[in-house]
Amino acid sequence: MKEGYFHLVYYQGSTMQGKIIIWTLLDLVLYTSLLQINASAELGIGTNKIYEGKPGQAYKGLVLENGLKVILVSDPNTTSEAASLHVAVGSMNEPRELQGLAHLLEHVILLRGSTKYPELQGFGKYLHLHGGFRDATTRPDNTEYYFSLNPNALEGALDRLFNMVHSPILSESSITAEIDLVSSENTKYMPRDDSRLGRINMHTSRVGHPFNTFTTGSRDTLWNKPRELGLDVRNETEQFYKKFYSANLMTLAVIGKDNLTILEEIVTRIFTPLKNRNATLSKWEQPPFGPSELGVKIEMVAMGEMKRLIMLFPIPDQDKDVFKNYIAPVMTQGGNHSLFSFLKLEGFATLSSALVDEKFRGCFSLEVTHDLTDLGVLRHEEVVVQFFQFVNLLRNYPPQKWFWDEAEEVRNYTRKYKTDVEAYVVASSLGKSMIENSPDEVISEYLNPKRIPFNSTQIINSLEWIRPENMRLYLVSNSIKNASRTEPHYQVKYNFEPFDSEFLMAMKTNKSHPNITFPSSNVFIPKDFTIKQNISEDIYKYTNFSSIWIYANNETNSPKIEVTIGLYSNAIEGRISQKNCFYCP
Repeated sequence: MKEGYFHLVYYQGSTMQGKIIIWTLLDLVLYTSLLQINASAELGIGTNKIYEGKPGQAYKGLVLENGLKVILVSDPNTTSEAASLHVAVGSMNEPRELQGLAHLLEHVILLRGSTKYPELQGFGKYLHLHGGFRDATTRPDNTEYYFSLNPNALEGALDRLFNMVHSPILSESSITAEIDLVSSENTKYMPRDDSRLGRINMHTSRVGHPFNTFTTGSRDTLWNKPRELGLDVRNETEQFYKKFYSANLMTLAVIGKDNLTILEEIVTRIFTPLKNRNATLSKWEQPPFGPSELGVKIEMVAMGEMKRLIMLFPIPDQDKDVFKNYIAPVMTQGGNHSLFSFLKLEGFATLSSALVDEKFRGCFSLEVTHDLTDLGVLRHEEVVVQFFQFVNLLRNYPPQKWFWDEAEEVRNYTRKYKTDVEAYVVASSLGKSMIENSPDEVISEYLNPKRIPFNSTQIINSLEWIRPENMRLYLVSNSIKNASRTEPHYQVKYNFEPFDSEFLMAMKTNKSHPNITFPSSNVFIPKDFTIKQNISEDIYKYTNFSSIWIYANNETNSPKIEVTIGLYSNAIEGRISQKNCFYCP
């Protein structure tokens, strides 16, 4: 589950007089949904404006002379200090003949040392001495290096981070050693059905598109085949580094206990020598899925117990907020007569979610996911048909401003009461958001997200993207037989076929199921966030993460809302006695 959407968990126990509805605040640590900004960043020195966050926190954005975009966060109460450095280059930038090159370079930079600090894995050892860690991630359109450590050792860590990306040791011995490590990562990913599904998604995308690549890489793609083509892998790695590792394609977010003046002096002194090669920010106008890759069903044989149905719809960049704020929530609402409640009652699905996912810069998709039962796998086409009947209902039902406002209200109190997360998570989100936006824009949106106005016409127009011809349908199950195709790197068995005419006609039938209706207003949205007093200590025996507890009074047949920011673990199993249940009538 991503993008901060909610999933309703129901419990109705025989020993409790009330029905409990628990809104679990999922993915509060994911700040990405709060940082979506449409404006493009412009190079400058920043406004020198200081922004106030939580008590004691101060934020400042700046752009160094070399074009490096920076956000500084001073937090004297933080228990850890952290930094995240993003480079706007990823697997989609690498040559076709060297698939996995961006990932290989990430490994060499992170692990093999620098000219100033040549010790093997010296950065990790330094952080370990100060109670910290470091890691890196290669994505389709960016690469991230980040670390966390105990306070009072930040400057030494930043100096090592700078030297890693400024003067890495790109020797042939370093590169060949990391090729083996990169290749070994595949043994970790190959048995994971989510990783296998990701491989199938990229492998079945448009042939020749940069998205259709093998992001991890292997000895075969990084050494054997390139050498057969006469390529010098060390030289190719160095040229890739010199082309893309430029200060104007980098962002840096730093969180420390020192005040902003000290943090700015440290960062400016250390990172100003970083070279600006005036590299161009890559954007890919062509979508990864063309007519031949849409209107298809992809069946993947699972290695584990995953039983999943995914409907993926490519959508335009300009419509993504409508999908986030209205279409995705309405599709997964769990109240009476909703699509999800119908699928549960029919015994088809156990979980439903929808998210707007950014595959790479400018490429968005709506992904509607249902975790299926065995019966749901067997009758998965019925699930898809019911989904499109619900879409027909949305097309024939005027967009409802009250639902938009209700969803906005939920987002607002989620932001207001979000739990604290590790400093490196915040740094990572801020850093990624700066790739296409200025530091000041990112800080402003992070601290005070803009309210997006309701636009019924845009909602109506956006629904036109939800049609069978614009869909990739994935079915994942270990019960799939007679898979006729094999993905070459993870050896995933799968089928790939256009929708047959009967199924296509059923999806396009213009009717709605009588037992599925537009959601009604949610009476369980909390209004009072006053912390409860004198609650029995027994309640805390079963607690471990933030939740909101709400109940309905069955005696009066009307909702009675009492809210507390509590903690939740085993309550839905009925382990809290009725006597001590503060939410029971």
